[in-house]
Amino acid sequence: MLLTSYSKTPRYLPKPDTGCDIVVLGHNRSDMTAQCLYQLFNLNHGIRTTITFVDNASTDKTGKMASWYETNTKRWVPWAKHKGKPFRAIRNKENLSFSEANNNAARLGRNEWICFLNNDTILPDHGWLGMLVGTAQYKDWAATGPSSNAVLGIQQDCWNTEWPLTHEAKFLSGFCLVVRRDVFELIGGFDQHFFYGDEDLDLSIRIRKAGWRIGVNRFVHVQHINQATLSTITESPGQHYAETRQQLIGKWGEDTLRDLFIWPELTMPKAEWRRQGVLEDGFFSFFPGTPKDGC
Repeated sequence: MLLTSYSKTPRYLPKPDTGCDIVVLGHNRSDMTAQCLYQLFNLNHGIRTTITFVDNASTDKTGKMASWYETNTKRWVPWAKHKGKPFRAIRNKENLSFSEANNNAARLGRNEWICFLNNDTILPDHGWLGMLVGTAQYKDWAATGPSSNAVLGIQQDCWNTEWPLTHEAKFLSGFCLVVRRDVFELIGGFDQHFFYGDEDLDLSIRIRKAGWRIGVNRFVHVQHINQATLSTITESPGQHYAETRQQLIGKWGEDTLRDLFIWPELTMPKAEWRRQGVLEDGFFSFFPGTPKDGC
């Protein structure tokens, strides 16, 4: 594993010849999808990629935009702007769940890693994906994710004041989630009983129960508009998430949900907990350190 530096901050690079399938799901909001795909086709991701875009029964211009990208990646089209860029578009006749649509798209890929990316994200141009994959390879994690301005739990910017650059997590958000393909397939992918909400927490639970670790690379920051797509599906996102949270509790129980946010009573030395990215107060999420102003 190669280790180099970026602005005097260590970063992990992926192993040679490693590939990652990027899966982007969109339902309407063609403006956001256009921005997302533009980034994916023009930024340096730091790793070999194949892009799969899933049009989840959009009724706006999303389908035409996806067709444009398909045409402009064909090698035989003389005027293609992205000639030879690995890209595929899937068009669903009905709005499938986040879980089902992403599972279907993931099955089409062949790379060792999968990145599930929301279309309401703004990506950094410094090899972000290569660093996430490289960190997971170096740390022997099954999944990893970045920090963000709008995300549930310890990936949130305002709780990053005490955390090391890379640390373990109990759950990762699905807005930008990188996972090993073999592990994802082994545990059966996202649970398709969940419809836009908490399928990422459920996936994290099942990965950890299967004996794998997951974690965060805080150096990689992905901006998240948050709930932009969900707002086109429901008029009450808060109520919707409350219902999916009850669904998660019904599957795993209250104790498992509490365990996602708080570590058990600490019995190891403080230095050991800090090495694993857990602070001495015992809280793994929401209160790991001193929040920034306005959090």
